[in-house]
Amino acid sequence: KGVVFIGVSNEDADTVRPFVAEQGAQMEYTVALDKDRQTSKGYMEAFNRDTIPTAFVVDKQARIVWVGHPMDGLDEVVQGVLDGTYSVEKAKQREARKARVMESVEQLNAAFNAKDKAKIQASAEDILTKYPDEADLLNRIAWVLLTHDDKSLHNYPLARRLAKTAVDSSKGKDSAIMDTYARALFETGDVKGAIAAQEKAIAGASSDDVKAQLKEALETYKKAAAPK
Repeated sequence: KGVVFIGVSNEDADTVRPFVAEQGAQMEYTVALDKDRQTSKGYMEAFNRDTIPTAFVVDKQARIVWVGHPMDGLDEVVQGVLDGTYSVEKAKQREARKARVMESVEQLNAAFNAKDKAKIQASAEDILTKYPDEADLLNRIAWVLLTHDDKSLHNYPLARRLAKTAVDSSKGKDSAIMDTYARALFETGDVKGAIAAQEKAIAGASSDDVKAQLKEALETYKKAAAPK
């Protein structure tokens, strides 16, 4: 497909050669030696990277268009470059958004650590308003608000709104998110809704072990709904 993979090491040939040979098919690509660390300076230091492995994608115009861990989207980036669909500008926008999301999460974490309920409410509301499409994040926040060890920090109505938005964003196809929503419905008094949502969570579960765990919660909801 016209893609060239090059590994770069700052060790000597006597160290690298037997290591590559030992790896066999796992390292069927060229491994270069960075004797004077010029490549390290031009790539790792220039991009303020100090962990390995770090991958750099260079496009057909010899531009560095992506930097990151090989397991963090490298395949998709390479395919996008090959297809001509990868956009550096859009990638920058995604990274900038990710940074803003992380900043908001840090503020929320600080509020939880301080047990400041007003700030927790404000931070969570801010995230809900700004990032309604971040289903996994909204789900995690909702779950913490439902199950935090410090029960004084529980906020069931807010958790329900977060979970409902996460369900909408994921189109109801994520079992874990549906489970959280069911719990939020239950804690806010909608037992019938909780049962229906939990049944959907079970139907979409990926394994028998997960289904078994979800069924335990379902039984709790059904018991609460049973006539007394």
